[in-house]
Amino acid sequence: MTMHNDRAREDTQAQEHHAHVDQYAQIAHELPESTAEALSRTIIRVVPLAYGVLFGLLIDRLWLGLLAGGLLASGLDLYMRDRSVVRAVYHWLRMHLCPAFAVGVQGLLRLAARAGLERARLARGIRCGLDAS
Repeated sequence: MTMHNDRAREDTQAQEHHAHVDQYAQIAHELPESTAEALSRTIIRVVPLAYGVLFGLLIDRLWLGLLAGGLLASGLDLYMRDRSVVRAVYHWLRMHLCPAFAVGVQGLLRLAARAGLERARLARGIRCGLDAS
């Protein structure tokens, strides 16, 4: 009789274990695609930086490791095209800072022209949509 009880207990434990494993598999399959994509994009951006830090600590040059990790993370980020954070930051900086930079360059060019420097004309290509006057 005890042998029958032992076998029944083992069957019950096996069923509970099987149900437990299946429960986790179902939860993993219910992860929305948008969440999975956002998670993978975060991993692609963070892991190279972490490896860069480890590399920097290994060679006792943390700044060099951060630079290498940052360059790799930026390259992988740019590969994501329209979902790239680096590209979005570049467009924002270009839109907000380039006109101010162009105005400053044009002012320096005017001063250089008054001083008689002819080589200053080479920098006239920096306009950011502003007309050179």
